[in-house]
Amino acid sequence: SIKPGDTVTAAILLTMDPGWHTYWRNGGDSGIPTSINWSLPPVITAGEIQWLVPEKSVDFGLVSYLYNDQVALLVPLKVAADADMQEVSLSAVVNWLECEVQCIPGKGNVEATFRIASTSSLSKESRKFDDWRKKLPGNGFPNKISINLGDPNEDDERSLTLTFEDKEGEPAWDFFPYAYEDFSMDSVISASRDESGKVKLISALSKYDGDWPNEVQGLLVSKYQGGKVSNAYQVTLNLRAN
Repeated sequence: SIKPGDTVTAAILLTMDPGWHTYWRNGGDSGIPTSINWSLPPVITAGEIQWLVPEKSVDFGLVSYLYNDQVALLVPLKVAADADMQEVSLSAVVNWLECEVQCIPGKGNVEATFRIASTSSLSKESRKFDDWRKKLPGNGFPNKISINLGDPNEDDERSLTLTFEDKEGEPAWDFFPYAYEDFSMDSVISASRDESGKVKLISALSKYDGDWPNEVQGLLVSKYQGGKVSNAYQVTLNLRAN
């Protein structure tokens, strides 16, 4: 149960067979992210999907950002402050792309109910939500990120270099960009770290139409050997001054 004016979190849980995967909010060169089409009562408003940190896969030169085994897509649901005490029903149509060697589009219907009441109470799955939230990226990177944009190449591509200090000495760094309609950011082309702990990541920014973007969002991630992400930070790269 939840009180009027409060927010509760719903989870869409996707479980993949061994060898199969689904995709992050940016599927990469060949993937498509999962979508949720809600059917909600007027007193409930759904927020954006909170995406857990994905894995990065490079296969035959194609980059994908994906989930293996199991992933929960977390969605905040806001209850109207003037909502009456009642039981409410939620439903949604979920569409995804599941891939092994070949890809198959998937579709499923989900539904649930909860009570709007004078007091809130946790569901029996609340500990699972705590575990899933630990796999969300942190909000912001603690160190300053310097950004350098190269000159346009044929007016539609520019190099993009990120430089920052790594005092912890993480083994490797990468950047997972979000997906955009009017431009794209490539996977990191070059990554280096000097003896002083300064990290440099080089990528490329391509625009399809219009002006160059003012900002790019994505995940700055550090990785263990073998590519497993150890830490991830959601960051906004301000390109206005470059």
